[in-house]
Amino acid sequence: GFQKLTIVMAWLMAVITLAAVIASAVEAMVSAGWL
Repeated sequence: GFQKLTIVMAWLMAVITLAAVIASAVEAMVSAGWL
C-alpha cells in the first residue's frame, strides 16, 4: 500500500544521495590526482 511506496521512495532518495556523495568524492580524488 501507501506505506510500502513511502519506504521505497525513502530508499530511493538514500541511494541517490549516496551515489551523489560517492560521485563527488571520486571527482575530488581525480582532480587531486589520486586516481
